[in-house]
Amino acid sequence: MMAEQIGKSADTFYPINIRLSGKRALVYGGNKQALAEVNRLVQFGCHVDVIAQHVVAELQDLVVTYDNRITLMRRPFDETDVENLRQNKYVLVFVCGHQLEECDKVVAAAKAHNILASVADDIANSEYIVPSLIKRGHLKISVSTDSISPPLETALIQRIEANFVTDIDGYTLFLSAMNDRLQEAAKSKLRLDRAAFRDLLRSVSESEEILLALERKNFAEANHLADAIISQTLASGTEQATS
Repeated sequence: MMAEQIGKSADTFYPINIRLSGKRALVYGGNKQALAEVNRLVQFGCHVDVIAQHVVAELQDLVVTYDNRITLMRRPFDETDVENLRQNKYVLVFVCGHQLEECDKVVAAAKAHNILASVADDIANSEYIVPSLIKRGHLKISVSTDSISPPLETALIQRIEANFVTDIDGYTLFLSAMNDRLQEAAKSKLRLDRAAFRDLLRSVSESEEILLALERKNFAEANHLADAIISQTLASGTEQATS
């Protein structure tokens, strides 16, 4: 059993971003770790069901703040929750409790119904993990050690923040402006069909000129180059629509 645990903990996790807005997650536990997960989930638009007989005061305050997004159930995990898992009510399960036997029940139920579960302080039983994160709008910089060393993750995040403190606002503003432009282009239904819009995204993402401008921290030039690509693509779409 110990060899199996060690083998699993040696696995490397695949980094991925997922859309949680409007979806629902289950958090089992009411401790500080549960608080951190619930707080992060609601920041990304997720609805959260929390099952815990006891919760820290900060988590109770969070429930009050986000009463339309967080449902707190002060009770043990039971068959009702198993049925919810069976019906795929949740996209993710976070297990943050201290009672190992109860935690194992939650994990087993999640895995039995193919719902990904993450267990605090238990890499071997986790199907996914959440990295340490810097978030500024749409800009996210994450660091992960596969949960082997959270202190190292924290140290690296702090070093990245210190090194980018004077530049991160520029990157964030560029990204926000880029998102606004792409959203406007996406709404131009009469000028761009779906295939053309995908070509536009590819042209912007693969532009060597935009990359070089960003490497030089010349955000004005990067914005100008992006505008040129978008304008050219929209003009081409208009010509095709009228021909």
